[in-house]
Amino acid sequence: MAWIHVRHRVTDYNKWKEVFDSLSELKMRYGWKRYRLFQVAGDRNDLLVMEEFASLEQAQSFLESKDLKNAMQLAGVLGAPEATLLQGLEEGTP
Repeated sequence: MAWIHVRHRVTDYNKWKEVFDSLSELKMRYGWKRYRLFQVAGDRNDLLVMEEFASLEQAQSFLESKDLKNAMQLAGVLGAPEATLLQGLEEGTP
């Protein structure tokens, strides 16, 4: 299991979400499995995006792709996003 966590600001959440949703088929070709979206501190334009991929290599490929860079520009991402590539070690519940 591999995850990409990206934090970035956007000009307009609704515009950003439309572009995000339009990339589903493309991301599936990179092994995309699921996502979680969070707003930071109640600010709908300050986002933390968590996406799971089938492998670390696929996640890395997507993160480095021109497709993602073009989509971020189209979606109104402001500045350089903070992106972290993670590989799962353990999950649990109390």
